[in-house]
Amino acid sequence: MTTWTAEDAARLLDPPMTVDQVRALIKAAGIRPVGQRRTGRRGRPAETYDPAVLIRAHAALAPLLVETEHADNAQ
Repeated sequence: MTTWTAEDAARLLDPPMTVDQVRALIKAAGIRPVGQRRTGRRGRPAETYDPAVLIRAHAALAPLLVETEHADNAQ
């Protein structure tokens, strides 16, 4: 099973989100990690998540992201 870290999700989701936004989405939606992955950096491994769950949560939020972006550009 392929899994995503928050960094992977930030890079792959469209419309894009920052890593901090992805982490907030994970926390707000109560998404549980399915594993961990070594990142090649020091410290603890990054938690990984089921991409399908992240995509569904993102899809629910994406219309709000686009709406906010348009409102910001109109000002």
